[in-house]
Amino acid sequence: MVLADGWDPNSKASNTDSIVNTRHNMTMSYLGGASVNMDSARNDYAEVCVYCHTPHGANSTIGAPLWNRTNPGTSYTVYNKPLTSGQTASAPGVNSLICLSCHDGTVAIDSIINMPNRPGSKSYDPTQQTAQNDAFLSSWPDNSPIMHAKLSDCLLCHTSTNPFAPDFTAFLIGTDLRDDHPVGVSLPDTTIYDFNPTTGTAGNLSFYDTNSNGRADSNELRFYNSGQGYEVECASCHNPHGTPVNSAPVNGKHGGPLIPSFLRVKDQSTLCLTCHNK
Repeated sequence: MVLADGWDPNSKASNTDSIVNTRHNMTMSYLGGASVNMDSARNDYAEVCVYCHTPHGANSTIGAPLWNRTNPGTSYTVYNKPLTSGQTASAPGVNSLICLSCHDGTVAIDSIINMPNRPGSKSYDPTQQTAQNDAFLSSWPDNSPIMHAKLSDCLLCHTSTNPFAPDFTAFLIGTDLRDDHPVGVSLPDTTIYDFNPTTGTAGNLSFYDTNSNGRADSNELRFYNSGQGYEVECASCHNPHGTPVNSAPVNGKHGGPLIPSFLRVKDQSTLCLTCHNK
């Protein structure tokens, strides 16, 4: 069973406490010993963060924090339906491209620039910034995948017709964004159109400061300014690290269940009505 928002309630990932227990943990350590079943499809770097981030030698072609993934400059077909405000969607910004680097299905899950150090092996390839080099990826010594799978390759097994693997169809967005909520569009003039004004601004963020603390918390929707004004991006509604269901600390610490589908707001009507005044 896969719900409309793409969350599979039968996932082996518990979706609690941190990214380690979510599907964004590409080591799949939450499977225990069964994680080796995926060793034929991707390098197991044995580190959760490295599939996206690196402390040194980060990708200089994209303005994402310490970004470790390949950024090939993919072109996208953007949303082309009439918008209430008469706007047209522009190309995805940085805070969409980081999500699409996996979810458009054009780059391997393990295609990174800086692999963890292993004695006697090359761990860094700057050409990986813009082009996937399978020879470099295959030099990883810890396991020997038969392919460096893209998300599109995952659908060879992860489909609704295979009872032995969870269905990943909803996770593959592709490069045609015409059937997805538009990104690269700014919040319309809220004095004219049926949208709610944001209530906080910090750096390149304009956000709905629901608790009035002046900070863009993980459970607050936001618009990103990547140089063309504040715009909707994938990360406006989704938090790739996971957002706790309970925004307040429990027993003195944050944790517990995370909101499904990496959403920032649990209730989907509340999610929509944060921006849309209907």
